Amino acid sequence: DVKFGPVPFFFLGRVRQHLDTDHGTQADFRVTMGIYGKDRVQAGIYGQATWASAKFTQAYYGIDEAGLLYTALGFLGSYDLSKSWSIVGGIDARWLSSDMLRSPFVERRTGYYANAGAGYRF
Repeated sequence: DVKFGPVPFFFLGRVRQHLDTDHGTQADFRVTMGIYGKDRVQAGIYGQATWASAKFTQAYYGIDEAGLLYTALGFLGSYDLSKSWSIVGGIDARWLSSDMLRSPFVERRTGYYANAGAGYRF
């Protein structure tokens, strides 16, 4: 995590392996910029790129093509209910890479997603 002036930036890299190894692997890189943080409220925007192995694209898209799976832009936020409990949520838009558009299962390039949940700090 770094700050550029008063603005915090967070960097996340991760690799995800499906428990069934025939379903492949994904790797992500995400950059999040904090846009608001006061009292109990925090908010940020992010950009993410996700890559997939050929096993993943074969299992989920029916094509044997490793590489960039999708890019995403999103908004996330949290509200602290107490010292330990928070509610969290976000929305994002994802754009499949051109290679994934060859899949017989893809109907459109762009998808929109929302999530909400609760968090507990130990």
